[in-house]
Amino acid sequence: MTTVTDQNQLAVIISFVSLGMAALALGWNIYRDVLLKARVQTMFSISSVVSVGKRSGPYLSLRATNHGPGPVTILMIDGRNAPVWRRLIRQIVYFVILHDHTNPMSGQLPKRLEVGDSVTLLLPYDADCFLKNRFTRIGLSDSFGRTHWAPRRNIREVKASYKAKFGKGPVDPKPIQPQQTINPRPTNQQSVGRGGGGQSDAGSSSGEG
Repeated sequence: MTTVTDQNQLAVIISFVSLGMAALALGWNIYRDVLLKARVQTMFSISSVVSVGKRSGPYLSLRATNHGPGPVTILMIDGRNAPVWRRLIRQIVYFVILHDHTNPMSGQLPKRLEVGDSVTLLLPYDADCFLKNRFTRIGLSDSFGRTHWAPRRNIREVKASYKAKFGKGPVDPKPIQPQQTINPRPTNQQSVGRGGGGQSDAGSSSGEG
C-alpha cells in the first residue's frame, strides 16, 4: 500500500515539474518574440541638409530610431493605400519605395541598428515624387517581419506642404501592364527552308499564314 502511494506522489511531482518547465518555455518564447524585439520609432517629414557654406534639398526624410531592448535590421521602405472603402472591400494596395542609392547624404538599406542608433533616408521631393500618388501610410519594415509606420500626423503635414508647393493633389497610380512574351514555334516550312537553304524569308512567312 505504501509503495503505491509513493508511486502516485512521484507521478504527481513529475507532472508538476513538467508543467513548470512547459510554462517556463512558454514564458521565454513570449519574452523573446514579443518583449525582446526592438521598438522602432519612424518619423516622416520634409527636411534639408545643411553643411558648412552649403545647403541641399529639400528632401523627403524618413527616419528610424531603435529604442531597444535589442538590435534590429531595417530592410526597406513600405507604403500602403488603405482608406476605409478599400478596407471594407478588402482591396488594400501595398507598395515598396526604392531608396536613393546615389545620394551620399542618405542612409542605405539594409541597415542594422543597435539600441539608440538611427538611420535617415532621403528621397526626392519634387512634383513627380511618390506623393503625387494616393497613399495612407508609409513606414519601414524590419528583419522581424514588422512594418513601423510613420505617424498619420506626419503624413498629413507632408501632403499639405506638397499640395501647397506644387498645386496638385494625389491621383491613383496607373496600373503596370504586364508584358506579353511571344515564343514563336517554327513550322515545318520554316525548318525545311533553313535546312535546305532554298526557301526565302518571305516564303517562310507565307508558309506560316
